[in-house]
Parts: sequence; C-alpha cells; structure tokens
Amino acid sequence: MNRDIIKTKKAKYVYKASSIEHGDVTAVDDVTVEFHEGSFTAVLGRNGSGKSTFARLLNALLIPVEGVVFVDNIETGQEDYIWDIRRNVGIIFQNPDNQIVGTTVEEDVAFGPENLGIPPMEIRQRVDAAIETVDMGSFVKNAPHLLSGGQKQRVAIAGILSMKPKCIVTDEATSMLDPIGRKEVIKVLKRLNEEEKITIIHITHHMEEAAIADRVIIFDKGKLVLDGCPKEVFSRVKIIKQLGLEVPQVTELFYDINMEGFDLPLSVIDIDEAYKAIVKRLK
Repeated sequence: MNRDIIKTKKAKYVYKASSIEHGDVTAVDDVTVEFHEGSFTAVLGRNGSGKSTFARLLNALLIPVEGVVFVDNIETGQEDYIWDIRRNVGIIFQNPDNQIVGTTVEEDVAFGPENLGIPPMEIRQRVDAAIETVDMGSFVKNAPHLLSGGQKQRVAIAGILSMKPKCIVTDEATSMLDPIGRKEVIKVLKRLNEEEKITIIHITHHMEEAAIADRVIIFDKGKLVLDGCPKEVFSRVKIIKQLGLEVPQVTELFYDINMEGFDLPLSVIDIDEAYKAIVKRLK
C-alpha cells in the first residue's frame, strides 16, 4: 500500500457565526481520515456539509482549532513549513477567475514557481511541461479572460502543476462549467492521477464524476458519514437520499425498479454494468 500523503486526526474547525442567535458553527467536526499517495478520492456532501472547509484544512489555508492535519508528515500548524505544505497540496477553486492572476497563460502558470524562488531556466521548463500536460500549448500567449471556463480551469491546474505538487484538491472546480468543460477538466485530472501518480481529492456534486474515483467519502453536518469504493457507497441509496444527495442515474433506476419488487444489484454505477446486470437477470 502506498504511504499516506495527508492525514487528519480528530480535526475540527469552528466558524464564528455572524448572528449571535445561531452561535458557533462547527464546519468540520472530529474528522479522522487518511489519503494514500496516488489515490483518487471524490468528496461529496450537500451545501453546508463542511467539505469546502475540509479542503482548506488540507493545505493550511485554515488551521484546525482542535486535532491535527499532516501533509507529507508535516503538521499544518507549523508556520515555518507553510510553503512546503502548499507546494505539496494545491487547490483548484470553483471559479477560475478568482485564481488566475497573469495577463497571458504562460505568465499565469509561471506565477507559482516564481514565488517559490525557482531559477528562471527551470521555471521555463516547468511552465512548458505544465501547459503541455493540460493540452493548452496553443494558447500560451492568450489572455486568460478570453478562454472558456474549462480552458481557464485547465490553466489553473497548470499553475498548480508548475509547483510540482504531490496532491491536487479541487473544490467543486467543475460546478460552473458546461458539460464539455467538465469533461475536459476530469480528463486532465484522471491523466494526472494515472500517469503522473498525483493524488487527487475531488470535491464535487456530480455523481458521474464521483463514480470514476477509487474512493468516495461523504460529509454531512461537518462529519464524515460514508467512506468506501464507489460501488459500496452508492449502493446505500436510501442513506444517501436521506443525506439530501443523489446517486448515479443507473443506480437510481435500479433502486426504483427494485421498489416494484425486483432484485437488481445496487452496486451498478455505469451503463455497461447495468446492461450486463439486466441480461443476467433475464436469463
């Protein structure tokens, strides 16, 4: 088994609510979880479940008020190592416009390594490699604000890649994209995971994106409530519905059919598996 790249132990983060009437809000509550190097994990949860706060705890944008978070064996509360932590764990946010700072694609991708003090020749090599990895080589001189949403997110990913991270966290990075843009971003993330062995922690509300991960974890009211491979997690349709979430469409279909008295496997999460299960049932 690969070693852990991120560990949280009883991590807790409390937001001070603006209204005294509501008091403090525990956004992340006693969460203990480990992410293995080279894994691809999807993180689900309805709005307000704590998943975005959790993402920010993973690279020290937030520090837990209780418990600890370790990134590559470095506790995130150690200020002297903050740049090591953020170089190892990069975050891609929901709106790429909030993350892009350069006037051209190559300038933006160079921003991170420049701030790390990387020598100019190496920066050039890193920028070229990162842009090529996300298939944006023909746009190096383009202004980012003229790109599509999917292209902007790929530039944001390239900016993280140029710092050579061990892990990339995406905080609903596909939620503002059209289907084509979403497909572009997911394709890049899968390739980075499979070919570059970069650990991916993908926060999303699209069930088909979660279905391609190695592992799915679900948050509710700041707590981690489900954790397993996609087939295991999504087969618990009733519980997921009670949490206010959906399941993949074919799983939903089989669940509805079973409610009419049939017995189809709820571990099915894609069309090919659904077809095979139906053929087997009809024999």
